Amino acid sequence: VSDVDAKLEKIYTQLNDAREIIDSASDDVEHYLDRTDFDEARFEELDQRINLYLELARKYHVEPDELYAEMQKVTEKAVEMEGLTALFNKAHEAKTQYDKLASELSKERKKGALKMQKSITDVMQTLAMAGGSFEVAVTEAEAPSSVGIDHCEFLVAGHAGVPRRSLSKVASGGELARISLAIAVTDTMTATVDTLIFDEVDSGIGGAVAETVGRLLAQLGEHQQALCVTHLPQVASCASHHFKIEKKAAAEGEAPISNVYPLSEDQRVREIARMLGGLTITQKTLDHAREML
Repeated sequence: VSDVDAKLEKIYTQLNDAREIIDSASDDVEHYLDRTDFDEARFEELDQRINLYLELARKYHVEPDELYAEMQKVTEKAVEMEGLTALFNKAHEAKTQYDKLASELSKERKKGALKMQKSITDVMQTLAMAGGSFEVAVTEAEAPSSVGIDHCEFLVAGHAGVPRRSLSKVASGGELARISLAIAVTDTMTATVDTLIFDEVDSGIGGAVAETVGRLLAQLGEHQQALCVTHLPQVASCASHHFKIEKKAAAEGEAPISNVYPLSEDQRVREIARMLGGLTITQKTLDHAREML
């Protein structure tokens, strides 16, 4: 058509030029392909690796080119975690050993509780608490501790027909002192304290029971130091040493002062006699005091 219409000559020339360029490019592509070994399996492998690369970038919320730095950070944390893992393993081993020992201790503790509560209940019968009972309640603790998995509580009933309550809630000071004495006597061989102090241990008792209390205190004194504040001669006469306590004011109008001083053997006799007979001390009272000592 360009032979007829000169206006198309330019278009014809451009198309020819384009065809030559395409032919040349086609030759180049064929030449390139001849020298290329296209491996579809390798292409698939690379495609999957690139996809994984992009997925990891999304997972760790970083740009793809930041993945290497992120990997180094995670590697350092992994090294730290190896140390922590060793600690966790060590802690697990310790916990396993603790559970084993705590379980064995709990079994022995429950056996000991039965033996202890029987012994203390027997002693209570001789301390003006006939029909009373003592119980060692061993229950599961809220959390493990250095003393095991048990929670231990002493429950006591001072008399028959009275429900056992926690030792800390026993109202009578005298009862509490006598129960403490019973516990101390049965626990003498395993006690870890060097000195025991009893106050009002003779409250509400007298006669033979008071003498029993005195003898129990003397029994304790063979293993530990036992201090007892008492108003009963039956208790005082069982002691190895006797201290007298006097409370008086140095002068009228002044605050009283307590004085404590040891008694000699003769003074002990007179003091026991005073506790027996009151203000007037007779020879019979002195002889009785000497006999008690």
